[in-house]
Amino acid sequence: MPHRVAIIGAGFSGTATAINLLRQDSTPALEVVLIEAHARMARGLAYREEDRESLLNVPAGNMGLLDGQAGHFLEYCRKREPGTASGAFMPRHLFGEYLEENLDAAQASSNAVLERVRGTALAVRRRAQGFEVELSDARVLVVDEVVLALGHAPPAVPRALAGLRGHERFVADPWDWSSLVRVDGAQCVAILGTGHTAIDTLLRIERRARTKVFLISRHGLIPNGHRMSAQIPATAGLPEYLGARPATVSSHMGAIREEARRRVEKGGDWRDVLNELRPHTPTIWQRWSQKERRRFLERVRAYWEIHRHRLAPAIHEQVQELIASGLVEVVSGRLGVCFADDKGVSLEVRGGGEGGRIVRAAFLVNCAGPDYDIAQRGSPLTAQLYADGLVGQDALGMGVCVDERYRMIDREGRVVAGLYYVGPMLRAQYFEATAVPELRHHCAALARGLHEALAQQARAKSA
Repeated sequence: MPHRVAIIGAGFSGTATAINLLRQDSTPALEVVLIEAHARMARGLAYREEDRESLLNVPAGNMGLLDGQAGHFLEYCRKREPGTASGAFMPRHLFGEYLEENLDAAQASSNAVLERVRGTALAVRRRAQGFEVELSDARVLVVDEVVLALGHAPPAVPRALAGLRGHERFVADPWDWSSLVRVDGAQCVAILGTGHTAIDTLLRIERRARTKVFLISRHGLIPNGHRMSAQIPATAGLPEYLGARPATVSSHMGAIREEARRRVEKGGDWRDVLNELRPHTPTIWQRWSQKERRRFLERVRAYWEIHRHRLAPAIHEQVQELIASGLVEVVSGRLGVCFADDKGVSLEVRGGGEGGRIVRAAFLVNCAGPDYDIAQRGSPLTAQLYADGLVGQDALGMGVCVDERYRMIDREGRVVAGLYYVGPMLRAQYFEATAVPELRHHCAALARGLHEALAQQARAKSA
């Protein structure tokens, strides 16, 4: 009988893990069961065909899906368009096609078996040996091991908006295309959030009609843009200016600001400082105490993310033009009283100065950022896993905890043999775990560890 590994989720993380498993010599016999609720595999939220005009936020030369081959996607692009530059920001749907074609190619050349299953996983339960995966259509798949590649969670609904749940004027999830289409043609729309998802939503609305849009967030910060000639970060050790610093947020942030200032004064670019830090962010995060991590999240993260997670230059330029024209207005402050009726929504935004203001719009779209607090909320699957104790919540509510082999740590702090996780909730341990350059490494390492464990089991049986 083949060894069966179920991968739940066929976005980037699930697809890349499957590809890595299929590319290895499967001894003993291996069957990969890739489970995806969406109609097409290898797409995920960001790379679906519904959004054909959006651009990637990472240059093509650093978007390869294979660990150690950052330029793999660039090679793919150059086969279609020979002049593609390493620093080009390509359409997202093209990256989806790239993932899909590589999954097909890995399946065709592998001596392992790939089974593609369309369905929504509702539960994962342990058996005496292995696991059962229960799907929404009542099918039950019996497998030896499970990889949870669940991708980004829907956005959190702030407490101030709790009364708007289910209202026709409130779009709770901007990635729900059937709900978002309701705002088409509206004269005025409010978007909660100013991050990447908010910008994606803003541009989708503006492509369909010239609509007045309010972008609302606590700090009112818009992500910076990449340079036109984006540079791929060089591989190097932890910068010397950080090496001897105390493991505190204030010390590290002060050193980074000082180095960025020094680079600019010498004619360089502050972006290079953050690019060079990218491989070392997990090391810095793990050095900090829980108290320091919390301090970073509360006081620094909003500013860090607009510098670290930048927009493609063309996208950044579009946003700045919309703001300059007055068609888009950025409103900063905390939400106060909010209500909706059949005509629209009214939002009280309390600023840092005198009082606040009332923002009125025909619709409100929630782009507040993914909600990874699985202890309080989550999908039916994560709720079941948490209730059964198979998945624990990290202390800061950022995601889940795994061991060095990506095996899940349960609510009692024990390793759950055979149950793995890969995806953005790794940020609880690594902080940087939401973009392709980091996720490709985690997917490859997980697949490599699985393969080595299976090979070891086979040798033990034959001995």
